[in-house]
Amino acid sequence: MPALKSNTLFPSDEENAQITTAAYSDSDAVPLTDAEWERVKPLLCVG
Repeated sequence: MPALKSNTLFPSDEENAQITTAAYSDSDAVPLTDAEWERVKPLLCVG
């Protein structure tokens, strides 16, 4: 992972909880199950 910029802001625990709650309530963004994550394969970019 590349280094983060020195002025990168991270959400507080409360903000993170609000973001997570909003994400889980979005019916268009259903999270993957553990079984689905097991089938995920990285794409290779040939340049």
